[in-house]
Amino acid sequence: QSLLVPLHLRSTASCSHQDASVTGRRRAVGYHVVADSLAVREEFAYVEPGMTGAGGLCSTAQDLARWMRALIDERAVSGASLRLMTSTRPVAAGFTPPYGFGLSLRPPLEEPAIWHVGVMEGFTALVAYLPTSDLVIAIVTNGRRVPIPELLRRLELQMTGRTPPVTRDLLLPAAEAKRDAGAYDDAMFKFRIVLDSGALFFDGPFGPPVRLFYQGGHDFVAVGPRAMRFSFRPDTGAVTLLVWDWSEIQAYGKPSHR
Repeated sequence: QSLLVPLHLRSTASCSHQDASVTGRRRAVGYHVVADSLAVREEFAYVEPGMTGAGGLCSTAQDLARWMRALIDERAVSGASLRLMTSTRPVAAGFTPPYGFGLSLRPPLEEPAIWHVGVMEGFTALVAYLPTSDLVIAIVTNGRRVPIPELLRRLELQMTGRTPPVTRDLLLPAAEAKRDAGAYDDAMFKFRIVLDSGALFFDGPFGPPVRLFYQGGHDFVAVGPRAMRFSFRPDTGAVTLLVWDWSEIQAYGKPSHR
């Protein structure tokens, strides 16, 4: 009554309440991959009482777009609160990630963005605001590992008319490859940068190893559904910090046992 009704989010409600007037027969079934096939994902996590706000809401792409527009237009929160939500702050580890209060500020491509991805059992969602184009993009899927950041990038290019960014494939110096290869830990994941046949590969969560294309200046990118960017620092000497951009997250990895 205090939030959803005034913002006209008529298709949004608590999943645990099973509100037939909101979800009814339109409610999607979630799926995940089992043995290279799709299987129905049993409902359990998002119906817990403690998950009502953080993953326990049923909604639609249209309502997610309405929510983002209400947020940006300062109808959901005040202008002062929105500025706090979209401002970066340093963290205790000594970094200033491109992240506000529950909102990522990391550009999916070249245009600034305010966005986030949500993942629950059998479902994935994304809502983004592109301030330069004044565009809101919302994506909802009933799959657990759908590459929706890649869908966002494709939609951004299509809706703005921009040309895709050029991914270079520069010759990787042997010294650079040897310096960057090794094991890393960003406090969320442990992964390896593997040197194979003169090229570097990211070997970690999210699937099989993926090749990294050298962009110069100690920067590498992976393309396709698992688009990522890696920046090895400092410019000289041994690597002490790896800045890892993936999805809406910018993580900071440090060398572990090499």
